[in-house]
Amino acid sequence: MCNPTALGWAAFAVGVAGIAAQDRAQARARRAAAQQQARNEELARRAAKDAQARGIIEESRSRQGSSYRLAQIRARLSAQGLDLGEGGAFDLLTGEASVAEEEALTIRTNARREALAIRQAAAAGSTEWRMMDARFSAARISSLSEAASLGIDFARSYPRAPSTGLNTPGPGADLIGPPA
Repeated sequence: MCNPTALGWAAFAVGVAGIAAQDRAQARARRAAAQQQARNEELARRAAKDAQARGIIEESRSRQGSSYRLAQIRARLSAQGLDLGEGGAFDLLTGEASVAEEEALTIRTNARREALAIRQAAAAGSTEWRMMDARFSAARISSLSEAASLGIDFARSYPRAPSTGLNTPGPGADLIGPPA
């Protein structure tokens, strides 16, 4: 006849082996998730840089268009014989230049906001990944403690034989405790 305590420890060992296999699978999943997160962060970094570069290009185009419009206004006013440094002509030119500058700065600001939104989304994804990793770690600890508890309960469920010698307690038997 088999020793019930030995069966309990064997069942515990099988449970621990199963948990170890599960841990390896979770480690592979965490490693894959970490690699994907690194790729996502790199893509976000590139997208933010691209957004800023597009903003610079659009700002430059806006300034060029504004410069062209201001030159047309100057030419028309000069053709009419108006002094560009005084009165209504001056007010018209400074007002148009102010609007053009505001438009260029709005384009720059919008590009920076877009880049910031991309960076914030990447940071949120990174935080989400760290939380997922923490949940995996907590689940692992919980699985190990459950396996230990089941093995100990199994070993406690079999009473020791009185004096046959077949069920003599081995080292650490005092940790299991008396039968329930």
